[in-house]
Amino acid sequence: MTESRALWLPPQGFADTLPDDYARAARLRERLSSLFASRGYAGIGTPLIEPRALFQSGPGRMPESQQWKTYAPDGSILVIRPDNTTPAVRLACSRLAHLPPPIRLHYIQTALRYPSPGATGVGGLELHQAGVEMLGETAPEADAEVIALAIEALRSAGLESFQIDIGQVGFFKGLMEEAGLAEADAERMRSLVEAKNTLGITLALRDAALPSEAERSRIASRLQTLPTLFGGIGAMNDARRMSGHPRCRAALDNLDAVYALLDSRGLSQYLSIDLGMVHAINYYTGIVFRGLTGHLGQPLLSGGRYDDLPAAMGRPMGAVGFGIELDQLLTALSRELPERGVDPVLTLAVAKGRLALEAFGRLEAAGMDCSEARNPGRKLIVEARYVGASSTRPEGSAQESPYPGGRIRLMLVKPCDVPTYVDHGVADAGVVGKDTLMEENRPLYELLDLGIGKCRLCVAGSQERSGEAAQAASYRVATKYPNIAREFFARRGQPIQIIPLGGSVELAPLAGLSDAILDIVESGGTLKANGLAVLEEICPVSARLVVNRVSLKTKTAAVRALVKALEARE
Repeated sequence: MTESRALWLPPQGFADTLPDDYARAARLRERLSSLFASRGYAGIGTPLIEPRALFQSGPGRMPESQQWKTYAPDGSILVIRPDNTTPAVRLACSRLAHLPPPIRLHYIQTALRYPSPGATGVGGLELHQAGVEMLGETAPEADAEVIALAIEALRSAGLESFQIDIGQVGFFKGLMEEAGLAEADAERMRSLVEAKNTLGITLALRDAALPSEAERSRIASRLQTLPTLFGGIGAMNDARRMSGHPRCRAALDNLDAVYALLDSRGLSQYLSIDLGMVHAINYYTGIVFRGLTGHLGQPLLSGGRYDDLPAAMGRPMGAVGFGIELDQLLTALSRELPERGVDPVLTLAVAKGRLALEAFGRLEAAGMDCSEARNPGRKLIVEARYVGASSTRPEGSAQESPYPGGRIRLMLVKPCDVPTYVDHGVADAGVVGKDTLMEENRPLYELLDLGIGKCRLCVAGSQERSGEAAQAASYRVATKYPNIAREFFARRGQPIQIIPLGGSVELAPLAGLSDAILDIVESGGTLKANGLAVLEEICPVSARLVVNRVSLKTKTAAVRALVKALEARE
């Protein structure tokens, strides 16, 4: 492409809209706007440019790193609208202050923000959203009304296969109060739980002020259990057994009341409970919910209760709403084939090499024929078919496959690519080392420690020079894991220079390229042979089963069958 033609392309993260796509989007916007208006939600629009102060502090605070800034003629800093809820509340608390509650509003407009650090979502930077806000009501009936409208909106758009996950952030906050964590530590934990960043949770708990190691272990166990508290009413029963803290009980009572109201409207078929959903946006205070479909690896709708935001703007009142990502919805609609629906076959991405062979052994122990996977030739996608565990069934009896279609689709990929395929929903699940998961830091559900590929993630180097090098102005660390190294040393307050390497990391300190390395260590034989030693162990490492957060909800039976199969020992 010539340089002049390259100048015609939009910037990265933005896209042109072609005539056919524009027409489809226009029809969708009109359909949603008409629906919202018919339900009493008046249409509004807010400026593309807002005062920076609106997003600088309080419940509506948006991280500086996500804001697009510009300047007014007087030199004051302005922000390109990064969110649609906060401006809508600003409008309700100022220009519409004369209206009595409840105030029902809807918008269809664009927001613009940089992704959060470490985010791996599949969207652009320009967010086309349709949403509603109800202000002035705090009762469960208001939450149920808004969630019911979200369901009606997706149905009106033509989407047939979807579900709404409902959670309650009060349950998580109650756990944090019971643990006695400071507000800053609790907020940090909420962000880490939402991101499924288990390394960050471990390190953050190490720094938190807690009365004992036993308490630290108990909190860590609860935080690791939270992502599994999903499904039907049984998830709430499990949550009640986890904690009897008053705030936890109140949150579950509220969730139960909202669920009952939606059930009375005949909408329970669309609902699933998820108490591990703790939105990282800091203005949510109660009910939270997301819309999921098997056609996408990411949520296409999100919302919840945010009572603190209107109060911060001088008009205390309840508030609940949701936003639909229109581009995501259009993608889901284009992928939904009424005659086929969601592809029911489970797709498993497996890291090539020894981990793959051991995973195949686990599957074979549970009745899968993995002969094609063991001898794939040049194929990158193969199938494992269910033939039944003949050693455990009576002679002559048939055994029904726990997998749709009687098979699992296997993708054979490089270890570092497994989290990417699973995050984007191309694979429903994956088998990969914990070191890779920590480095990639993708928002995946980690369901099972397979106990294979065991090793340790360590800092290593020359013991003779370790003390002197650590005191240097710039401690040089060679590693295949720059993100882990950056977070680990930053928490210790130690400045480092990271030297990324792809292989033979042990060579770096020998050749004078680095002072130390951060790498996985199995036996330590290679280190010893080269005069190096482990200086500090970060954490143990083994292979894990991870699942896409949407697939976990839309293919639950098949995922659970996979977990059972991989739990088997040869």
